[in-house]
Amino acid sequence: MNSRVSDLCYNTHLPLKWINTTSRALRAAFAMIGLLVVAQPASAATILVNGSGQLTGATGVNVAGTFYDVSFTNESCVTRYEGCDEVSDFLFTNLSAASAASQALLDQVFVDGTSGLFDTVPGLTFGCLAATPECYALTPYGFTLSGQGTTHMLAAGAVNRILVDQTNNNSLSPTTNFVSVNQGFAGRFSFILADWAPAANVPKPPATAPEPASMLLLGTGLAAAGVRRRRQKRAILRASVNVARNLDCKS
Repeated sequence: MNSRVSDLCYNTHLPLKWINTTSRALRAAFAMIGLLVVAQPASAATILVNGSGQLTGATGVNVAGTFYDVSFTNESCVTRYEGCDEVSDFLFTNLSAASAASQALLDQVFVDGTSGLFDTVPGLTFGCLAATPECYALTPYGFTLSGQGTTHMLAAGAVNRILVDQTNNNSLSPTTNFVSVNQGFAGRFSFILADWAPAANVPKPPATAPEPASMLLLGTGLAAAGVRRRRQKRAILRASVNVARNLDCKS
């Protein structure tokens, strides 16, 4: 076989490398689309920390699609809500809504980050005792009467604990002095109030997150490109085989 024929035989294999490279690029592109669809970041709450490094609240907390601001206090409900005697005192007025707010605290506020280890160390939250292994952030939503006719405040709790976080339902007196209660249960757990308000500034979606329609168009385009590449691959393979046969190339 002369050198020119040898070069032609060699060149018949080059399209295969190009096809494989294109195939890998397409697979990588589809994988990237999958990541964008699954891992689009939600608008993150802005953590508020005081000069002592304590978590005092957050802004832009997403509760079932609506944004709120929250602040933590160890004041009694009576003090915080000017009597704590009407459901209208509270932003959330049923257990379901208050529980959703509590879960949002666990997911978006009691988290470890550059501002502090607010999930790992519950005592870093304002109002919680420094050495407490778990702290109950109570979101009040209503009232109930005890067997003795005493009014109790109902509250969903975001239980930020060292082991496993959870939400729960609580009933306690509106006049409960959290400072005294926390000192009495020192080393076990702490209570604070989560005071909610409509968000002053609604967070905007991340500018870098592609819209679903854009991702659909991109995916459709890549799928079409993939079909074309497969057809080209089959055509080139057939042409390469024919050329190799005609030139009597050795395998």
